[in-house]
Amino acid sequence: MSKKPVYKRRQSFRASEHLGLITLVIFVFVLLIVLFFFFGKNWIPDDMNPKPSWTSETDAETDESQMEISDMPIVDNPILITEIQSSNRSTLLVSDQSAPDWIELYNSGSSPVNLEGYALSDNLKKPNSFVFGPLTINPQAYLVVYASGLSGQDALQRAQDHQEIHLPFRLAQSGENLLFTDPRGQVLARLELPEIPSDLSWGLLDDARSATDPYYFFSMPTPMNANGSDGHQDAADALIRPDSQLLINEYVTQQNQYTDRDGD
Repeated sequence: MSKKPVYKRRQSFRASEHLGLITLVIFVFVLLIVLFFFFGKNWIPDDMNPKPSWTSETDAETDESQMEISDMPIVDNPILITEIQSSNRSTLLVSDQSAPDWIELYNSGSSPVNLEGYALSDNLKKPNSFVFGPLTINPQAYLVVYASGLSGQDALQRAQDHQEIHLPFRLAQSGENLLFTDPRGQVLARLELPEIPSDLSWGLLDDARSATDPYYFFSMPTPMNANGSDGHQDAADALIRPDSQLLINEYVTQQNQYTDRDGD
């Protein structure tokens, strides 16, 4: 009885062993590639892992939406911030006889403007601190809003009972930022408020037509009225008040009946 040679079985075993080893190497290689694509960015320092030159439309839109407010251009708009008082002591009282700080808006255009979606903020990182509801300013008309810090139900009650618009933030007398944006998030005004002495105001001259025009100190604030042309570049000059006993210590009501430049 003949026997099969042993060496043929050994050769067959070695061939299978080599095939298994090759399969294992290929598997490990593929696994490493997969791991690299999923986790490779975490293994490489940022300065050695530059972003590709191409980006998707989604990436581009995200980059644009994350543009810093401080870098965005000022867009022309008929609604201007014409006067600000950050330390109101006796200039203007509201319904409860308190004297909150205030911001005056003016429609310099020839058509009514609905303020719904417009926003005011004292924080560049939170541009929507206060968002207007449906409210229209007629051409050449004013609107005063109060930086009292009231919010929620308290602010709503003032609006319903006394037609007063209160903002959920106050203005720092020492100076801070003030941001005004439209419903699309475009910047209409980005002001760096200076230190404004008590009962003085800071605003635009009557002939101003842009949020980028220079602002001046006024010794006699004129909420809901034209500022005049006697503004001062230095607060110290505005502190020398003219001989006048006029104080606007009345509380403004019915702001839906906005006054024009002539006070009518």
